[in-house]
Amino acid sequence: MKNKFLCVILVVSIMLMLCKSGCVYSEGTWKNYTQFFNKPGSNKVQCIEEDRDGGFWFGTTGAGVSYYNEKKWGNYSNVNSNILDNDIQSAAIDSSGCIWFSIKSRGVSSFDGTIWKNYTPENSEIAMIHIYAITVDREGTIWFGGKKNETGICLVSFDNKEFKQYIPVVNGIDVDVVYAIEIDSKNRKWIGSGQNGVLMFDGITWTPFTTEHGLVDNNITDLAIDTHGNLWAGTWEGISCFDGINWKSYEKVYFVGSLETDSNGGIWAGTRGSGAVYYNGNVWKHYTKENSGIGSNEINDIHVDTKGTVWFGTDNNGITYLNGYVWSEFTAPVNNILHPRIHAIAVDRQNRIWISMDNAGVLVYDGKTWQNYTKNDGLVSDKVTAIVHDLSAATWFGTKSMGVSSFNGSTWKTYTSNEGLCSNKIQAVAVDKDNIKWFGTTQGISSFDGITWKTYTTENSGLTNERIRAIAVDEDNTKWFGTSRGISSLNDEIWKSYTRETNFFVNDSIISVTVDQDDVKWFGMLNGGIMSFDGENWASFSVDNSGLAEDQVNDIAVDSKNVKWIATKDKGVSSFDGASWSTYTIDNGLLDNMVFCVTSDLDGTLWFGTLNGVSSYKKR
Repeated sequence: MKNKFLCVILVVSIMLMLCKSGCVYSEGTWKNYTQFFNKPGSNKVQCIEEDRDGGFWFGTTGAGVSYYNEKKWGNYSNVNSNILDNDIQSAAIDSSGCIWFSIKSRGVSSFDGTIWKNYTPENSEIAMIHIYAITVDREGTIWFGGKKNETGICLVSFDNKEFKQYIPVVNGIDVDVVYAIEIDSKNRKWIGSGQNGVLMFDGITWTPFTTEHGLVDNNITDLAIDTHGNLWAGTWEGISCFDGINWKSYEKVYFVGSLETDSNGGIWAGTRGSGAVYYNGNVWKHYTKENSGIGSNEINDIHVDTKGTVWFGTDNNGITYLNGYVWSEFTAPVNNILHPRIHAIAVDRQNRIWISMDNAGVLVYDGKTWQNYTKNDGLVSDKVTAIVHDLSAATWFGTKSMGVSSFNGSTWKTYTSNEGLCSNKIQAVAVDKDNIKWFGTTQGISSFDGITWKTYTTENSGLTNERIRAIAVDEDNTKWFGTSRGISSLNDEIWKSYTRETNFFVNDSIISVTVDQDDVKWFGMLNGGIMSFDGENWASFSVDNSGLAEDQVNDIAVDSKNVKWIATKDKGVSSFDGASWSTYTIDNGLLDNMVFCVTSDLDGTLWFGTLNGVSSYKKR
């Protein structure tokens, strides 16, 4: 009953922008778009937990933790946080509000709202790798139950200072695994084991309860304590209830995987294959996908919130909740198609934003709705590295290793080395003023006029290097190529080259190229800052001599006011208007300080692709 599914949607905040000289700006609006855009990251929800602010945490399989507070979703995974891994087993919130997550086959992660901490057998006395249950007792001590390690430990407590390890024994046999822990009003610990029934621990003595005492089965999957103090035990063979003296069993509910009680003393049971069951002390009610609005018959966890709403984490259909008599659900996109890591952003003539994601195809945003294109639609690969729109309204997609796809709104076409590309590994794309497409690859440049392909390498052209990282086209249709060894330009079959040896570059590895409204060329370098070239003179900008936030530049864009926007590796975004510098980071509203790409749309809004999703910024 523990966790939450975090998927953030739209966060708007007024920004403070700091320039090198210490000037403060407070203008403009930020919006953030993150993983799954108001959808759960995974339809496999293992646990649900409610925090003190009424927010819900959903632990998933494969997508980390999601958070929902009735206004927005958010997601924490090992892509955008320090959580150990993305496969969550269970969760609990301690007395300070810190939430604890057990991670499949790894250990435990905790999150206090700011800082993640990880506990594994290698860096702590957590002892167990496989932890299935977490709960917090009345003194604030956290209890972890899991699979027995080589020394027999299957239960550990932590008072935020030190760990204590336990080897519970039933009839002379070490308990093999702990699947559930509950705390009663006397702060006694009730332990649900995998083969040895239920154990009660009062801090000194272990008291076992098995089928010999009245349990329906010794394989305990979950425990719950109702408002009357009764202990409920879920098993594969049914449900048992202990009133402190006697056990009573109900065998009409099989394959029980989760239990939860409500404020009326009723008990909810989630089953593996038969939906959910509710018992109010007199009448049993059975909810399945066939007779109700529950999303799935495979229930992993149930949580009753402070308002009485019942939340169900399912194994294959996301989250369902029951508010009175109304069923609702949140589900992830098909196949978890969206991913927060953004590789490229481009704007078409209709001012639609095209976004490529890590191994998830591309998204198109028209200001209201999102649409996703993947291999199922016609893309040659879901790993898109570059996007450009040509003069005939077609969109071209360069992919990591499968060549190029084009899309005119109705028809998809694919081009690979079989058609004329010099390599299927595309790193940059551009369109010149004659509508010729240019593709930068790891083995040179290919151009395509719609009929004929041409290839340029160091052997048949003036290229300084065949590994092409960036391409831009200037006012007189000169093509500028950023390579791993300087810059090459091409105009009317005339090549020119610029390298560290001839032009005093700080670094020859050029990652990004753009042209501003004055036809000045701007080049972003690997650990070398940026260079500008007006056709005659070169200028260099770095952390040492300007307000640039970082010397590793991933991308550069120019807005409608000719301001240059520079995406950096770890320090957010810097802007330069020709006179003053400003820097934008997560403190201002940017989703992540690792920014891969930036572009400006037709309305002057800036779009930033980050490690954690997309941010947009609109100056007032």
